[in-house]
Amino acid sequence: ARLGHLSALRVLYLYANALEQLPAYLPPALRELHLQENNVRGLCRRALAVPPGLPPALEELRLDDNRIHTIPLRAFEGLPALRRLVLDGNLLANQRMADDTFSRLVNLSELSLGRNALAAPPANLPRARLRRLSLAANAISHVPAGALARMRSLERLDLSDNNLTTLPRGLFDDLGSLSHLGLRNNPWFCGCNLAPARLRGLAVGDLRGEMDACDPPAAPGGVAASPGAAAAS
Repeated sequence: ARLGHLSALRVLYLYANALEQLPAYLPPALRELHLQENNVRGLCRRALAVPPGLPPALEELRLDDNRIHTIPLRAFEGLPALRRLVLDGNLLANQRMADDTFSRLVNLSELSLGRNALAAPPANLPRARLRRLSLAANAISHVPAGALARMRSLERLDLSDNNLTTLPRGLFDDLGSLSHLGLRNNPWFCGCNLAPARLRGLAVGDLRGEMDACDPPAAPGGVAASPGAAAAS
């Protein structure tokens, strides 16, 4: 049955229904759509067209714990009001996500991508209004130096449970609003000042000095690699 005639509907819960694709013809005034714990495998551009796909007034979209492995170009086009997007617990990898996946979501304030298969933060993350970013429990082994540039509104960042051994200098330079930083359960290089025990109680601004003092791991042959090389490897 189509739900589009329910003109007053603002919140729709469809989680745990074994759905394999996104519903079409949703109410135009819908603000929240909860589709977690289904079997959605991909975000087809046709399914997300507006219309007949997701309503442009949508502010929160939950697609966590599905089986999404691919996000094509322009998948989230036409969602200018979206503020919260949850994609935890899917099968997403960097090479299967279009470069514009998140760049069109100019009002996004919370993005959660935990429990996927990312090797690095996705390209072209929204920067102006993003306040919460979770990349926990992926396979992230490096963070490019400019990955968090100009994210001046970011308040919470979670990089826990990844494969990080070090971080590039200057990574936190623009994060003046950051109040919560999760770095636990990473295989940090043992000589690095980014070890979690040393981070407790530090202001974010003080992390810059800690990163500058971090001795990089030795490269093959006993020669120390530069911090930039270690972060990009």
